[in-house]
Amino acid sequence: MTFSWTFRRLSIRTVWIVILVTICVHLSHEHTFFSPSLEEWEAMPRSGSYGSGHTCADIPLNFTLCKDIGYTKMMIPNLLGHDSLQEADYHAKSWVPLLGLQCHQDTQLFLCSLFSPICLDRPIYPCRSLCQGVQQGCEPRMLAYKYPWPSMLKCDQFPEDHDLCIRPGAANTADKTDDPECPACHQAHTCENIVDNFCRADFVFRAKFKRSRGSTLEFRRGRWFKPRDSRRPRDFRSLGLEPKDNCCNNQLRPGQPYIVMGITKGDQRVITFVMPWNGKDKHGSFQVLKNAVRTFRSMDCSNPLPMSVIATGESEGTTVGTGRNRRKRNKKGNARRRSRQYGGCRVSTRGKNQ
Repeated sequence: MTFSWTFRRLSIRTVWIVILVTICVHLSHEHTFFSPSLEEWEAMPRSGSYGSGHTCADIPLNFTLCKDIGYTKMMIPNLLGHDSLQEADYHAKSWVPLLGLQCHQDTQLFLCSLFSPICLDRPIYPCRSLCQGVQQGCEPRMLAYKYPWPSMLKCDQFPEDHDLCIRPGAANTADKTDDPECPACHQAHTCENIVDNFCRADFVFRAKFKRSRGSTLEFRRGRWFKPRDSRRPRDFRSLGLEPKDNCCNNQLRPGQPYIVMGITKGDQRVITFVMPWNGKDKHGSFQVLKNAVRTFRSMDCSNPLPMSVIATGESEGTTVGTGRNRRKRNKKGNARRRSRQYGGCRVSTRGKNQ
């Protein structure tokens, strides 16, 4: 009786072993086209633990950094070693302002390949060229706010370009362009970009466009935001354009108001930013500009924190906006008025439909 029961247990165990071995062999042949060789796999950098320990999770709707990234499931732990969705989202929020700067077209692709990697049988890292492109485009803007390129994103740790890494432009780039013509008058309508240009500018004002003479633009007397003292220029007759921005003079309409920013080069003042002040805009871009301008009075450009506060509104106990439009937060950190997000700026809806 004992011998029969033992033999039966051994037979069942043997059957399961045969089944598992068969499945493993089948899967190894089925996925050979995708899996890297052992040498390539060992050469890939490791930031977290994978293999049988990883899980697939739905990307939360409030995972702002990777919203509309093109896939819905991410790997946990991610490539930065974050072991939960909450941890990944917490650290990802500090990078949301960088998207608003639009310093490189592949910024979201690169960051999300690390913070929310697509869920496959094994991790796929960003190519080194993808990292280098984003670093070259965004690091100068980050340094302006005393944020150096972090060591955890050091590009030489990522693999050289090959089929097993994410290359530049791998995302849908149908609506993206490399370097737009006339960058001064084709600025991103995001709060972060507007504030960033304000902090880097030597002069900022709002005025109606008068006329253009070659590469020189003239504006009527307007309202100054920067500087606020006696260093203001006495006239607008010598506001020049860089050669790459000369086509701006054909796009500005006489009599229309604009926000104008620029820098001083010797005795010349050069325009670096022009954006229409169009109150009839129905797509939210005017609200972004209007609310960004409201921050100019209290903006401390030497302090990197305002960039994150403006972009995320995460700082509990703080206020968003200035003066009459300041909205105090209650004890739970929630805005008392309903608000809608426009390019990183919070805009009061005053009871309108969301």
